[in-house]
Amino acid sequence: MRPGRARTCAQILSDPDTEDARRAITRLTSKHRIGELDLQMRIEWFRACEYFGTGRQWKERFTIDRRKAERLARRLREDAEDLRRALTPQFKLVIGGGPLSTDSICDLISHTAVWIEGSLNETDDRNADWTLEPKRELTQFIWRSTGKPLDSVLADLVAAILGLEKYTYEEQRKFRKRHCRFEGTDSIFGPTPKPDKIPPING
Repeated sequence: MRPGRARTCAQILSDPDTEDARRAITRLTSKHRIGELDLQMRIEWFRACEYFGTGRQWKERFTIDRRKAERLARRLREDAEDLRRALTPQFKLVIGGGPLSTDSICDLISHTAVWIEGSLNETDDRNADWTLEPKRELTQFIWRSTGKPLDSVLADLVAAILGLEKYTYEEQRKFRKRHCRFEGTDSIFGPTPKPDKIPPING
C-alpha cells in the first residue's frame, strides 16, 4: 500500500491515472443506480478510518488494559446495586423522578458496565489493518444494493482509493468471501435499499 492518505472521491474523479476507478464509479451510479452521495460517503469513510481509526481496537477506546477494564465493569455493576440498596425510599422521594432519578442513575452505572464488556468482545488488538472496516462497508453496500458482488468493479475502485498499483478481482473476491455477508444490518450508514427497490438517481 502506498504511504499517505486514502484518496477522496473528488481526488479519484480528478486524477487522470484513475481511469478504471472513474469508470467504476460511473458504472455504479448509472447502470446500477447507486446514489452518488451514498457511494461518496463510503469512499470518504476510508480516509476517516485511516485518520481516526475504526474503533475496533482496544487502544482506540480505552487507556487502561483489558484486565483492569474487566474489574472496572464488575465494580460498576456491584456499585450500582449497592447504591440502589443504600438509598432509603424517603430520600428517593426527595430526589424525585426525571433524568436524574435514583433509578436512572443506577441504571446508567449498570449500563456502563455492559458497555465496557461489549467493548471487550468487539475489539481486537491483533488486527491492525484499518482498511478492513471501510472495505467491508463498501463491499457489503454494493452487494446488498445491487444484489451482485461486482468484485471486478470494486477491485478497481478499492485500488484507486488506497493508491494500490494492483488489486485484483480475485483479491476482492477472497476478501468478500472471508469478511462480508449479504444479509445484515451492520452498516454504519443505515439500511441499504433492496435490489428491487432502488430509487432512480434523478427520481
